[in-house]
Amino acid sequence: MESLKPSSAQLLINERTSNYKLQAVRKQLLTSDRASIGIKRMGELDPKAFANACNQTLSEEDDVVSALL
Repeated sequence: MESLKPSSAQLLINERTSNYKLQAVRKQLLTSDRASIGIKRMGELDPKAFANACNQTLSEEDDVVSALL
């Protein structure tokens, strides 16, 4: 267990460093006029894409089912 502590600490430092870099780039993209980035809550579905996927797998009579889902 003691031998894993330095490795664990280094992984934690690497993760935080990567996270800080990603947050900086995300902030830069959000303030940039050239880039378009959308933010959604985790687990949220795009209704149009979901309806298109349902239409590909279900028949036209099942539109009500896709709308309910």
